[in-house]
Amino acid sequence: MQNSTEVGAFLGKVQLNDGRKVDEGTIKFWGEALAKIPLEDALAALLEHQTTSTEWVTPAHILRLLKPVWEQRKRDQRIAEAKQRAIQGTPAPIEIPKCAKHPSENIASCRFCFPRKSV
Repeated sequence: MQNSTEVGAFLGKVQLNDGRKVDEGTIKFWGEALAKIPLEDALAALLEHQTTSTEWVTPAHILRLLKPVWEQRKRDQRIAEAKQRAIQGTPAPIEIPKCAKHPSENIASCRFCFPRKSV
């Protein structure tokens, strides 16, 4: 949530359900805990929590409920990008893993782990 007005709107919904006291400290705490969460996502997660749980809602509940939503959005984005590449005929980028001991080297051709023998 981007500002105290959005946090206040969110906490107003929380207060309607559980009657908690909302003051400046509460707004500051929730604002810091959910700073990067869009208000719409936070409200959707709050509704999910309030209709499926009797627990007092905390930022952890909101974040836990949003995690699968974000993962699905990432999958959808990757699928959309793959479809676009297929339409354009562009191959997918290939990432070659790095050597765990020597991060500047590729895993299969690490010159330290697999030294070349002189003939």
